[in-house]
Amino acid sequence: MNNFHVEEIERVIASVPDEEVSPELSSVIFCLGRDAENEEEYDYAFSKLLELYERENETVKAQVIYAFAMLAVLKKDIKILDRAIVEPLISSANSNAIGTNKSTIQDAIDDINHSLNWNI
Repeated sequence: MNNFHVEEIERVIASVPDEEVSPELSSVIFCLGRDAENEEEYDYAFSKLLELYERENETVKAQVIYAFAMLAVLKKDIKILDRAIVEPLISSANSNAIGTNKSTIQDAIDDINHSLNWNI
């Protein structure tokens, strides 16, 4: 994989407890959504984002949803976001989110709906 430093990604993810968020973890999430350049990298990013979504932190969940939106908008030429997997996660996160997290998720929903012609 050319665009991902897997060891660094894994180190950052392991260094932040599940209930917390850090600038480094936020950066990793953003890069996972933005940087895939081929199907192998897309699949890696998608699986890492799914793992991160399982954390007990609503901010991390909102950031993961935003990263899914980046995959939907920026990487649909590589692969189309899997609606059967992603839509329930978005709906769940959106129903529990408040404040900035709610705004982040709504922006992601708008981007996904526009890019993929979904209606979440």
